[in-house]
Amino acid sequence: MFGLLLKGFILGFSVSAPIGPIGVLCVRRTAADGFTAGWAVGLGATAADSLYAAVAALGLTAVASSLVAWEKPLRLIAAVILFSLAWRAAQPREPDRPVSDRRGGFMGGFASGFAILITNPAAILIFGAVFAGVGLVGNQGTTRAAAAIVVGVVLGSQAWWVLLNGVVSILRKQLRARAFRVINVSSAVILVAFGVLALLG
Repeated sequence: MFGLLLKGFILGFSVSAPIGPIGVLCVRRTAADGFTAGWAVGLGATAADSLYAAVAALGLTAVASSLVAWEKPLRLIAAVILFSLAWRAAQPREPDRPVSDRRGGFMGGFASGFAILITNPAAILIFGAVFAGVGLVGNQGTTRAAAAIVVGVVLGSQAWWVLLNGVVSILRKQLRARAFRVINVSSAVILVAFGVLALLG
């Protein structure tokens, strides 16, 4: 069982590590609001990842097929979310204001991370393909084994987000007001680019 947990951990870490819209959003929120704000986004992403990993690990093909069938409207929703986040990122803001005073706060960050990933049903195909490739389905596809895999994915995903936000949080102390503005504008441009990619499929 430990082997399945370790494989899930490696998978969760490696799936989360590539810098996509979630990574950009984490960096921006951590730079502006501190570790907790950025970690909230990563926690939301982990929640979405764990749901898709559970579906793939349990072999729920009917659920997976239904989600993939809704890929186009979900991509449209994802694009709207990304454009909205880009707009907010581009707005002037004071980096030293407490997180509790900012719109959305912790739950807003969590919801953003969850919404961006849950509207990408292609992720379930990635988990399914990787699980099959490393022998995490089939004769090992029991509920207990699936649970071990999903727990590993959650731990691996969180390890990456804690590492990323921890590093940015440390570097944040060296940043000045102009640097915050550059980060916000750059994040907005990148989020718009990801939104366009979501629309193009």
